[in-house]
Amino acid sequence: MSMEVLSSVVKRYCFLFLLLFSLNLFGDDENVDCSCYLSQDRFPLGSTGKVAIACKVEEGYHITDPSLGLFKVEFPKLEDIIFSEPEYPKPEPYKDTFIYRDLTIFADFAVSKYAKPGEIPVEINFRYQLCQEEPEERCLLPSVKKIKVLIPVVSEGSSFKYINKEIFKGKIKLKPEIDFFSFWSIFLVFFSGILTGLTPCIYPLYPLVIAFVGGSELRRRIDALILSLFIIFGLSLSFSFLGFISAKTGSAMGVITRSPIFLSFVALIFFIMALSMFGAFELKLPSFILAKIQKKRSGIFGAFFMGLIFGLIGIPCVGPLLVSLLTFVAKSQNPFLGFILLFSYALGIGIIFIPLSLFASLRTLISSTGEISSLIKYLFGLILLSASFYFLKDAIPENIYFLILGITLIFLSVFAGVFKREEEGLRGKILKGAGIVILILGIFYLLLSLILFYKEKFPLPTISSVSQKKGVEELSSFEEGMEMAKKEDKFLVLDFYANWCTVCKELDRKTFSDERVIEGLKDFIIVRIDVSNVDNEKLKKFDVLGIPTVIFLDKNGNELERFSGFKSPEDFLDIIKRIKKSPS
Repeated sequence: MSMEVLSSVVKRYCFLFLLLFSLNLFGDDENVDCSCYLSQDRFPLGSTGKVAIACKVEEGYHITDPSLGLFKVEFPKLEDIIFSEPEYPKPEPYKDTFIYRDLTIFADFAVSKYAKPGEIPVEINFRYQLCQEEPEERCLLPSVKKIKVLIPVVSEGSSFKYINKEIFKGKIKLKPEIDFFSFWSIFLVFFSGILTGLTPCIYPLYPLVIAFVGGSELRRRIDALILSLFIIFGLSLSFSFLGFISAKTGSAMGVITRSPIFLSFVALIFFIMALSMFGAFELKLPSFILAKIQKKRSGIFGAFFMGLIFGLIGIPCVGPLLVSLLTFVAKSQNPFLGFILLFSYALGIGIIFIPLSLFASLRTLISSTGEISSLIKYLFGLILLSASFYFLKDAIPENIYFLILGITLIFLSVFAGVFKREEEGLRGKILKGAGIVILILGIFYLLLSLILFYKEKFPLPTISSVSQKKGVEELSSFEEGMEMAKKEDKFLVLDFYANWCTVCKELDRKTFSDERVIEGLKDFIIVRIDVSNVDNEKLKKFDVLGIPTVIFLDKNGNELERFSGFKSPEDFLDIIKRIKKSPS
């Protein structure tokens, strides 16, 4: 055979081989159709999720036995997203081997807390060998199908929705849409309400309940029970309305309920109630309500109204748990969820009102005119007065607060008869002794207010004055802070505060002004955001539902950590250390 003929034959067979090879490479792609599905519409930083690869194999074909090593799903190794080993379905028997036809492969993945929010591209390798069953059985060359998917990553704590529920059915527990409506979840919130109802902050409501029920001239215990239930219903409804509005608008209700106007209103209500207990005047419901009290169902309207008032004056008192619930329902944007959770929580707080209302002895004591009943009323009056000043503390400057407290206590000691001759009997001795103690406290707080007025005239160093000397940069604009953080390759600290926020001042005075904290903040740009006027845009932008709130960001604006309330210098330094160790 001549060289020319041999060369021609070799070329022809090479061409046929390449043609057959290409058919095996690309033809089988048409016989297998794969799609990629995610379990959520987006994934917050630090969260986990699931991915599913669903493949349909054309009729008359199958994928070979996985034990042969030709079938495998490979996930990329990424810094921002870490995938688990794939979960393969059980193959079906075929002759003397096992095969796959239509199949779905699942895998878990975790999103790094330090990933950059955005769409992260992922390329998955789907390796397989396809075999033809008809008209004659033959296996094609192994092939690789590249499946691309974008995983949307959002900031930590952001809301999300479950999608592709049919595909992931039985693979994920749907929450918070379904789990949070389970009996145990609602019971947990209800039990938290019971614990809150046993805290000292709620104690001032007890005498009000006893006074209201005791003053309603009830003849039967069942009537007391009905009144207490309507008080609880009013309380629960006021909390539920708060949850509904928070979920509907996503607004920072936790900040609004800590504003000076709201706190002053609550303090005023408790102060008026205290004066009534001290006998300054008799507090009664309007005459048109009192006129109906003798009727069979009269008191329920007054009880319901009283419950609404209790809800309003109790909202600032319940603290971090309420803020956490409001944060959850605001992110869920589910008004019904907000209503149910807050209703259950308030129901737990108010459940203690039932035994208080049913004890006839308490109701009799509070409505009688004897010596013991007078002492109980004075005791309740002191509790209510304490509650009034508890709320007033966060509404006005500290020096003015102690001035008002000192003057009030001095007047109260005069009312108790500290400068009068001691009366005979138990009541006289107790009032005299209490009057002396109250007078001493009044003078102490009056002197303390004068010291604070002096310190205000000659202030101690604060974050603004000390930090600038130590080289810590402080700004009031987020945009400027972000630009400077990028330029100087530093972290960013957002400090949300208000002029009327006592805890903010405490954080400023004790933590931010600490020499160790200031030294640790040299690698940070501090942006102090004033929300004294409850700037909803700023609060909503950063999901702030209570103040003070401090948020730590990297130079790209990604949230690294946050906290609300007071932190000691030691706790703050621990946060700084964690932030500095995180990849920037």
